[in-house]
Amino acid sequence: MSKRIIIIEDEPRAVKRLERLLTSIRPEWKVVAYADSVTSAIDVLRQHADADAVFADIQLADGLSFEAFEQAKTKLPIVFLTAYDHYAIRCFNHLSIDYLLKPSNEEDLLSAVVKLEERMFKSPDFDLTGLLAKLQFDQRAFKDRFLIKVGDKLKFFPIGDVLGFYSEDKITCLYTKDHRSYPIDQSLEALEPQLDPKLFFRINRKFIISTAAIGEITSWSNSRLRLEIQGLEEEMIVVARERTAAFKDWLDS
Repeated sequence: MSKRIIIIEDEPRAVKRLERLLTSIRPEWKVVAYADSVTSAIDVLRQHADADAVFADIQLADGLSFEAFEQAKTKLPIVFLTAYDHYAIRCFNHLSIDYLLKPSNEEDLLSAVVKLEERMFKSPDFDLTGLLAKLQFDQRAFKDRFLIKVGDKLKFFPIGDVLGFYSEDKITCLYTKDHRSYPIDQSLEALEPQLDPKLFFRINRKFIISTAAIGEITSWSNSRLRLEIQGLEEEMIVVARERTAAFKDWLDS
């Protein structure tokens, strides 16, 4: 059965990818409107109040998409697209909200679509005001710089100069664009939630890398991938098998 879908997302590549996946799963569904900001989303939701469902990124360039839903007073079922951590997911589960972790794959999307079909034409059973209160941390900014002691001095490293982080002999190091490594006091586990998941990905127990760090990618044994990172060519940097699919999706998002 044909369904009319609205997509709210401020990344053009993510929009194209989501629409492509939706088309492969439900060819009869049609995307009738797009919005890339809170302001445009309000207009789209009001103009297409007869749509069947919405797929919406949480964080848009001018704010949170929740604001658009509140102002437009939409009653459409929503699937949220999120890169947030497990705390957010617990909130979503508690409030019976459908969500997809970004980057999502076809299997995850299919699961969300099946849930969505069960809720079609029903009023949302969650309180957006309550959700906003629970997700105050969504207003946080990810780390945009690191302050590190270098000798007897302190030095700032903007996040744009960071290619990644790795752990070696129980020491965590920050690796920069000039191919230098600096010990830092945090573990990879502590660092991971502080980093923008659009920019950084944890490929295995020892490495978190940025897209800017990646040189060549080659197939490796047991369905894994080996990465070449300039300055670390002697290192065996391999994407863990259980992370390979998510890594490919991350590169394609």
